[in-house]
Amino acid sequence: MLSKIKKKFILFLLLPGIFSCNQQQPEKRISSYAPAVTKVKGYIVPKDSLAVPKKIPVNKSKLKKNLAGKPLIVPANNNIHIAGVAKVVIAGKPRIIIPGTDTFLLPKKVIAIDKSFVAGIPEMFIVKDMSLKGSFGMFGKQHGLKHH
Repeated sequence: MLSKIKKKFILFLLLPGIFSCNQQQPEKRISSYAPAVTKVKGYIVPKDSLAVPKKIPVNKSKLKKNLAGKPLIVPANNNIHIAGVAKVVIAGKPRIIIPGTDTFLLPKKVIAIDKSFVAGIPEMFIVKDMSLKGSFGMFGKQHGLKHH
């Protein structure tokens, strides 16, 4: 019985959010990375199936009040931030490290095979306009490249 009341109460809380999102507006896709839009059909819960909310009185004399203080105002359209004071760290005396001594191993030898081969003519293809992601320009598969 209690879980049934909880389910109805949660549904009662979610209904205003569902109806507020159900406004008819023209759909515009800005980029291919935009989320998919799904239409939602609402359901009105009958008043006789909802439980009466429980009222809990509050003793205002026992409440602890904290002052908020001065807020920090940060502009939202700016990506420049103050770096602050630089911290100087003394590196210390440099030491000479010889591979093969102490805990430093000798480098692994990889034998290269010297073999000539004939290279073909590079493959050419038409590339579409570059897309911008943040402040970086990039080419990808959607622009005509084979790999990205």
